Amino acid sequence: MPDPSLPSLLTTARLRLRPWVPEDRPAYEKTVGQCLDHLSRWLPWARVPIENQWDSLEEFQRRPESAHDLLYALFDTGETELLGGVGVHHRGNAEEREIGYWLHSGAVNRGYMTEAVLAMTTAVFAALPVTAVTIVCDPLNERSAAVPKRIGYALAGIFPVSVPNPDRTENMIWRTTREAWRRLHTGIVV
Repeated sequence: MPDPSLPSLLTTARLRLRPWVPEDRPAYEKTVGQCLDHLSRWLPWARVPIENQWDSLEEFQRRPESAHDLLYALFDTGETELLGGVGVHHRGNAEEREIGYWLHSGAVNRGYMTEAVLAMTTAVFAALPVTAVTIVCDPLNERSAAVPKRIGYALAGIFPVSVPNPDRTENMIWRTTREAWRRLHTGIVV
């Protein structure tokens, strides 16, 4: 069961974020299937055969260690086009949450993920008693790293991975605190 404090729906001027539901499976498989090459370079789950991915997503959400995580589908406001996904993750530190994301290759360079992560960060600080939010990405993934930089996260550094990972040896970690976010984004309403 995901953290009930997190919003079940977020809307922005162009986007709608809500938890995945079983009816999303066909759109998920179509969207992810169209951009496996784009995603698999950065995300190990994108290397799982597409026909097994939805089951893996549902299994992840059922795990006890995922009890404070929430995975959102990212749609246009009319929910006619699935654009990607955003996750809010508890990584063991009760004072922090991590935001992760992926975007369909046809939706890049339109500001969608910047808009989504801006709204999600604001929502996390509004809903949870956390002091910081982080974003972790591959140092070589310039598009992913551009999102937190664009909205005011500070680069905490590039560190060796803490869990052995055959895909990369380093993580780029971006971080913002509640106070820094408030100073930068006072007046944002989600």
